[in-house]
Amino acid sequence: MARPSPPKRSAGSLPPAAAENADPGRSELRAHAVAQLSDAAATLSGAKAGEGLTPPPEHHVQQTEWELQQERLRRAHLELALAREEADNRFEDAFAGQLILRRDGSIVRANAAAAELLGVERAALPGARLTRFVTRAARGALREHIRNLAGTPSLHEVELQLQSTCGAGPRTVRVRSRLRADAAGGPARWEAALLEVAPGGKQVIGRAGTGTADEPDAPAGNSAVEEALLAAQQDRERLAGIIDAARDAVITVDAKFNLLLFNAAAAKMFGRTNAQVVGRPLDILIPSFRPQAVAERQAAADGAPGRRPEPLPPVRGIRADGTEFPVEASLSRSSAGGRDVYTLILRDISRRIRVMEIMIQNKNALMDFFTAAPLGLMWVSSDGRIERVNRAQLELMGRTDHGILGRPVTEFHPDPAAVQDILDRVARAETVQNQRAQVSRADGTIRHVLVDANGRWKDGKLAHSRWFVRDITSRVDLEREILAVAERERERIGRELHDDLCQELLGIEFMSESAARRWEAVTPGAAQDYRVVSGSIRAAISHARELARGLSPPAVMVDRGLVPALQDLALRTQRVFQRKCTCRCPAPVVLHDESTAINLYRIAQEAVSNAIRHGKASRVEIALTATGRDLVLAIHDNGCGLPDTAGRSEGMGLHIMHYRAGVINGSLSVQRRPRGGTTVRCTAKDAIRPPPPATLSSPP
Repeated sequence: MARPSPPKRSAGSLPPAAAENADPGRSELRAHAVAQLSDAAATLSGAKAGEGLTPPPEHHVQQTEWELQQERLRRAHLELALAREEADNRFEDAFAGQLILRRDGSIVRANAAAAELLGVERAALPGARLTRFVTRAARGALREHIRNLAGTPSLHEVELQLQSTCGAGPRTVRVRSRLRADAAGGPARWEAALLEVAPGGKQVIGRAGTGTADEPDAPAGNSAVEEALLAAQQDRERLAGIIDAARDAVITVDAKFNLLLFNAAAAKMFGRTNAQVVGRPLDILIPSFRPQAVAERQAAADGAPGRRPEPLPPVRGIRADGTEFPVEASLSRSSAGGRDVYTLILRDISRRIRVMEIMIQNKNALMDFFTAAPLGLMWVSSDGRIERVNRAQLELMGRTDHGILGRPVTEFHPDPAAVQDILDRVARAETVQNQRAQVSRADGTIRHVLVDANGRWKDGKLAHSRWFVRDITSRVDLEREILAVAERERERIGRELHDDLCQELLGIEFMSESAARRWEAVTPGAAQDYRVVSGSIRAAISHARELARGLSPPAVMVDRGLVPALQDLALRTQRVFQRKCTCRCPAPVVLHDESTAINLYRIAQEAVSNAIRHGKASRVEIALTATGRDLVLAIHDNGCGLPDTAGRSEGMGLHIMHYRAGVINGSLSVQRRPRGGTTVRCTAKDAIRPPPPATLSSPP
């Protein structure tokens, strides 16, 4: 490649010697150019430099001098570009608000922190005037601040109150500003740093200003190098201001791990001054920490040393009084003057660790409370699967957590529909209380439980339901025994009425008839009186027998058949109360046990009595239907319907009916009929005994 021609000197240009005197920097360039040409000539001729060689031609010297100058300028431009990039990064990442404005107060550029302080989107700031964001009372101070900037290039400060945004109160900021002239002769730019001030006057966030944006390229010549050096010095000063105002501790060490930089936050954290630590080893602050090894591991993980600090595991720091504390650190490696330096950004996490320890303790305490609770506890997901159980629930179910976690809760109940009803009610944001259910244990036995359940909601969706399960098997067994005892007592009273009282009344009736026959010939009036007494005794005998049949229904007592007992109940109701009462039972049913039949009969008996006494019904219908293995008993009447019981508790009879339904694993509902009257419906689950399997007869 042909060398570019050296710049030509005009007739009025200075000779080389004069040019050197006019610009001392050129003398160094000329000496380098002459030495380079002499070395090249000596290499070609094989002679030693300076021996027997004529001085190089002047135009060659000027050409080489020009090339050396261009190389220096290229390096200066590169360093300046790097400095601009670093300044730009510092501008963007600064915690304090950074603004670049025109002299009229319109914003040219703003960082994210400034947008947050001013309370607007960052994209809306360019072109907007700063006066728009301060209160009306503060605008005069802002205008005076702008006028002061025009008078001197020194730093100026003013405190301004910003307009309140997003419902927050007004915020006070300290504005530090400086007017910088454009090196290319353009309009001067106004640099400003916004520092929030707390109500007590304490500075909340502090950062120094940043370099101006859109700076022009450096001019040619030696002044470019001077400009680059000046910019680098300014960048160092600004960087030092940012580091010193940082809330986190910033420490820089050299390749031998001796401290080079120690900001104010680090001094506060470690209880040492800058003079006490600079030049001393890092071990006095963070023992056994080697930044080089950490940086090498980071480089191996990332493929190359990253410029952004990477988080490290917590390390132990030592304060001046010898106390240790946990520190969260991030590390970055860079080069300065050909040497590696390491910068650590440290944050005291003692309080965070204490909070985490308290949270862990609370979590462990709650987990212990959950595990050791005496009643069964479960978390069930929104799709009905068991997420968590405690020890009491596992013992109740007779299973291990591995056998139930993640499985549908309906799998462990003999009546899945009842459990699904609980899930559906919780999904509708209802609170389930004292819901009877049954649990199938691993050994095949059944436990009776009461379930309370409610939901935990997150973002409007059901996260999981919480189940509180109480084992009431012993109570249910006791209740059944009490009902059995009560039924036996009813049976005994019925037999006493039928066998003893009725027989005694029958004997009194016989004696009365005998007395009437004896007195009929002597005193006919007295005989008639005896016959009236005899009729009353006969009516009492009939009534006592009816009571005996109600207390001890013979169909249930003898045949263990529910249908004949209900039919007998309908006939006696018609005869005693003179009301129409029918029994509709399409087919006979065989129940598992006598207890179910007796409780269904008592529910029907109570419902018929309520319909006539309270509902004033003239027509009552008893219906018994089978649905699979479930038995449904319904009593319909045409009475006045359910009374308005708002604010009042249910009557004793209704409570007893609900109780009897629960004892036989059934459910009871009482509803108004659309055309008047009431329907009492009791559903007994799995009450019907399945028919025996058919057997094939042997051929003859």
